[in-house]
This record gives sequence, C-alpha cells and structure tokens, in this order.
Amino acid sequence: MTEEVNGGATKPKRNHVDITISGLTGSGKSAIMSEVIVALRAIGIEVQTEKEWRYEMAGRSGDSFTSDIEDLNPVVTIREVNIPYPSSGRKGADQ
Repeated sequence: MTEEVNGGATKPKRNHVDITISGLTGSGKSAIMSEVIVALRAIGIEVQTEKEWRYEMAGRSGDSFTSDIEDLNPVVTIREVNIPYPSSGRKGADQ
C-alpha cells in the first residue's frame, strides 16, 4: 500500500507493488480485479485491498467473473512505473 504525501501524491512502501484498476462504469474493472486477486493469491502472493473485497461480501463466485469478462470483452493496458529510491549516496541507489 502507499502513504499519502504532498497533498494527495503517494509514496510506495518498501517491497510493496500497487495495482490500480480504472475504467468507465461497466467496463469490467471489478471482474478484472477479481481475476488479478485470484491469480496472485494462487501463486502465493499476499494481496491487500483498501476496502473489503465487495464481491466476497456479495457471495459471488469466480465463475460469474469469467462470464462478465467474456460478455464485456475488455481490453487491458498494463503500465509499469518505476519510482526510484531517494538518493542515498550509494552507487546505483537512483536506478
């Protein structure tokens, strides 16, 4: 997760990777989020969400997400953004 700094900007915590899923209402964001969470947990990665995962609350099964994705046929764009560590005077610290 991240911590808020500079009036809304975020600074990642060490050894954390943030994933943001965004799109228009009805575009398949929640279905994609479900699949990402399931895939990451399946390979043993701890997944934290900012809010309780609402589909676990609603009792939806993974199968319903698959059909949502099939129906919506979303296109997903993945970007990697590198945030360098602050300069510490050691070689390679800014890379």
